[in-house]
Amino acid sequence: MRVYPKGEDHPYWRGGLPKCKKCGKKLSQRHPKTFLCNNHKFILQQGEKHWNWQGGKPTCLQCGVILGNKHPKLFLCKKHYLENKIGEKHPMWKGGRKNNNGYIMVYSPNHPNCDNQGYVREHRLVMEKHLGRLLKKDEVIHHINHKRDDNKINNLIIMNKKEHDIMHLITGVNTRFKKGHTPWNKGRRKNV
Repeated sequence: MRVYPKGEDHPYWRGGLPKCKKCGKKLSQRHPKTFLCNNHKFILQQGEKHWNWQGGKPTCLQCGVILGNKHPKLFLCKKHYLENKIGEKHPMWKGGRKNNNGYIMVYSPNHPNCDNQGYVREHRLVMEKHLGRLLKKDEVIHHINHKRDDNKINNLIIMNKKEHDIMHLITGVNTRFKKGHTPWNKGRRKNV
């Protein structure tokens, strides 16, 4: 059996395990670059001595408010962080138009009839522009060719909810009832 030299007899001997510069404690192989034990390494990295020190507590870049630990990488307070994520400033912004169940939705946060995300159906905006006024809550826009994404003014008719339901019942398009079929709750005779 061959015996390999150990310790000082080894050709690559460098004087044993490294020792901490401050206290002389033997170090493991994990800290050969700093030559500091965990206690002294931690003390060195606090405050101004930390390698990523930026002059005290982080503050918001826009208003100067001292930040907590929630948004230290962005350097924005919650108010300014949310302002920078709305509308055109959002990284996933796609021009303010989206498809919702076939209807084109347009981003218009200042519109009085927008949803909670600030979107309004495009066909309502087109009709409002054509009429020169806002639509009432009971007014419905009907697509003549039944294509929800075709919002040309010559394809749109304004009517109330009742007229709109009757029109769809008569034509049988985009309803759960067949043409000429009476819904279960309409036209029933009461038992006398």
